[in-house]
Amino acid sequence: MGFVDHLSSGEFTKIVEIQPPKGVDLSKFLGYAEAIRGRIDAILVPELETSVMRLSSLAASKFLSERGFETIHHTPCGHKNRIALQSELLGAYVLGLRTVWVTRGDPPNIGDHPEAKEVFDLDENDLLSAVKRLQEGYDLSGNDLEGAPTFTVGASFSAGATGHVLDLEVLEMEKKIRLGADFFITAPIFDVEHFATVMEKVRPFKVPVIASVMILKSVGMARYINKHIEGVTVPDGIIQRIMEEPDKQKASIEITASLIKEFERMCEGVCIIPIGWEDRVPHVLDACGY
Repeated sequence: MGFVDHLSSGEFTKIVEIQPPKGVDLSKFLGYAEAIRGRIDAILVPELETSVMRLSSLAASKFLSERGFETIHHTPCGHKNRIALQSELLGAYVLGLRTVWVTRGDPPNIGDHPEAKEVFDLDENDLLSAVKRLQEGYDLSGNDLEGAPTFTVGASFSAGATGHVLDLEVLEMEKKIRLGADFFITAPIFDVEHFATVMEKVRPFKVPVIASVMILKSVGMARYINKHIEGVTVPDGIIQRIMEEPDKQKASIEITASLIKEFERMCEGVCIIPIGWEDRVPHVLDACGY
C-alpha cells in the first residue's frame, strides 16, 4: 500500500526525510533508503533545506522512485520564481512524481551561499494556487496547458504555535485546504499535550495531518531549537532526560519512539527527521515496533 493509499485508508502513515547529497554520489543516500525499505510509506526528499546547496529534490526523488520507493517531492518558494516553479511541477509529473509538498522555504542568508539573492516571488498560498491552476489545465497567466498534471498536494502547518498565532495558523490551514491542500506536514513537535489541543482545533477540517518528529542529538541541539526556531519548543522534561541519560543516543531514540507512539492516537501519520542521523532511523522504527 502506497503513501496516498495510506492517507485515504486511515492507517497510520510513516514518512522519513532523507537529505539528498551535496554532490552526485548517491550511494549513502540510497543506502539510507534501502535500510528502511518496506518499513515506511514514503520518503520525503527536501529541497535546499536551510538553504544549503545540494542535489535537487526533483532528481533525488526520481532516483528513488525508479528503485521502487514512494517519494514526496518538496517544492519551496525561496529560490525560484513563478515560471520556474510551474515548470518544475510539470517536470515532476512527467517524471512520474505524483506527490508534492509545497512550503515557503528558507532564506539564502542562513545557508552555505549567504550571498545568493532570495526570490520568494510566490508565497506558499500562491504556490498552492499555482498547483491548483495547473491541475485545472492553466498556468498562472491563464494560458492553456497541453495536458494537465494530477498531484496529491501537501502543505505546511506550524502546530507548535500558541495563542493568537495558533489561531492564525488554523485559519491559514483552512485557506490552504480551499486552495487544494490534500494533507499537512507539521513543523517538528515535541510537546504532546499541546499537540493534542491543536488537533482538536483542526480535526473538523477532516484533512490528514502528519506530525514531524526530529531526532534530538544532544541537549545543545534542543536548547538551540528553543532559542532560534520559531514555533518549535522542546519541553524541559525532554532536555532533562537527555542530560541524565549516560547513553545520549539511546535516550534520543527512545524519546523519538515515545513521541511517535503518542502521535499514533492523535493524527494520521508521522514524519521522522533525522538531521544527519539517517542511520539511526531503523533503530527508531525498531523501538516503535514497526
